[in-house]
Amino acid sequence: MDPYKFDNGFSRLSLLDNINEGDVCAEVGVLKGDYANLISLQPISKLHLIDPWISIVDIPHRWHAVPQDIMDEYKSEVHERFTKNESVEIVEKYSADAVLDFEADYFNWIYLDANHTYSFVIEDLRNWWGKLKTGGYICGNAYIDNPIARNVLDFGVIPAIDDFIEEKFDEVSHFEVIESQYIIQKK
Repeated sequence: MDPYKFDNGFSRLSLLDNINEGDVCAEVGVLKGDYANLISLQPISKLHLIDPWISIVDIPHRWHAVPQDIMDEYKSEVHERFTKNESVEIVEKYSADAVLDFEADYFNWIYLDANHTYSFVIEDLRNWWGKLKTGGYICGNAYIDNPIARNVLDFGVIPAIDDFIEEKFDEVSHFEVIESQYIIQKK
């Protein structure tokens, strides 16, 4: 059984308003490609979809803890959905490896939705920040703090964002939380 259901609420959709015509975008952590599909409908020039599509079972209640055969189905769905779209590139790598493929100041908009554990979130923020153009945005989800997020899912998004904002305070022009989504703009 596949328990996944995409959340297309206002907070996630509102982040798309920060994408401008001709922007180069990335989604790090694609899963089934539902949000990627919405990004691809924007007037972008390029969208890089980054995900290894590897089952990670360290935290059983997360979406990436499904059996590998289901993860393979997710990957197939993404390939079927985007293979004919010339503005979309599928990058089948872990975030830390994929970031090395891109030059500094390349992206206008990056959505981080990979592993939500503190160490991975802070690493993604630090790694991808240098790939972001001046005025560009890094955004993501799971900016939530409740007993399930903390104790069952081991989410560390909020403390990672807090630490990152403190580290890069002089480089951040705007930070906002919209329900469970966050957005950071680079000066």
